[in-house]
Amino acid sequence: MVEDTYYSLSIIFRFAVASEAQFLDKLQHLLEQDMQPAVLAQTDFDKRLTMWNLVHNKQILDRHVQNLEEICDFLEAKDSNSWATAKSVGVLEKAGMVNRLIERDYQKMRRRAIKLSEDYWQNTSMLANAAMIDDSQRAISQGEIVRKLSTLGFFFLPLSFSTSIFGMNLQELNEGSYTKLGVWIAIAAASLLLAYLMLRWSSHRQTMLGSWRKLRAVYNPSNV
Repeated sequence: MVEDTYYSLSIIFRFAVASEAQFLDKLQHLLEQDMQPAVLAQTDFDKRLTMWNLVHNKQILDRHVQNLEEICDFLEAKDSNSWATAKSVGVLEKAGMVNRLIERDYQKMRRRAIKLSEDYWQNTSMLANAAMIDDSQRAISQGEIVRKLSTLGFFFLPLSFSTSIFGMNLQELNEGSYTKLGVWIAIAAASLLLAYLMLRWSSHRQTMLGSWRKLRAVYNPSNV
C-alpha cells in the first residue's frame, strides 16, 4: 500500500483522531465535574472562578475546532493534490474505503468539538447570570441594612437633641422633677412625630419622582 500516499499516512491520521477523542473526553469530564448540582449547591462555591476556568477551557477547545476544520478541508481536497495514488483496482478500493473512514472520523470529531464548545458557552453564560444575581442579592441585603440603620438614626437624632437641650440625667427621675420630665416627653414625642412625617414625605417624594420619570420616558422616548 506504499503506492498510495494517503493510505500510508492512515495510521498517523487514526492515531491523531484517537488522541483528539481522548482530549474531548477529558474536557467533557471537566465540564460535567464543574457543573455538578452538588458542587453548585455548596455555600463556598466560587462561581466566578469556575466561570473563568470554563472560559479558559473553551478557548483551548476552539483552537482544536479550528485545527479539525483545517484537517477536514485537507481530507476533502485530497483529490486535487498531486500525491501518489494506487494504480490497481483492488488497492485503490481498499485505500478509498480507509480514506473515507478517516474523513468520517474527523468530521465526527469536528461536530463533537463544536457541540462541546457550545455547551461550554451555555454553562459559562449560566454561571455569569448566577453570579450577577448573587451580587444583586448581596447589594439588596446591604442596602436593607443601611436603610434600617438610617431609619434608626433618623429617630435617634431628635431624641439625642432634645435630651442635650434639657440636660437629661438620672436626677430627672427624682421627686420634684416630673414637670420638667413631662415637658421633655412632650417635646420628644413631637420631635419623633415630626421625624416620622419627614421620613414618610421623603419616601413619598422618591416614589412620585420615580413614577414621573417613568411617565416621562413613556411619553417622551427621545429624552431617555
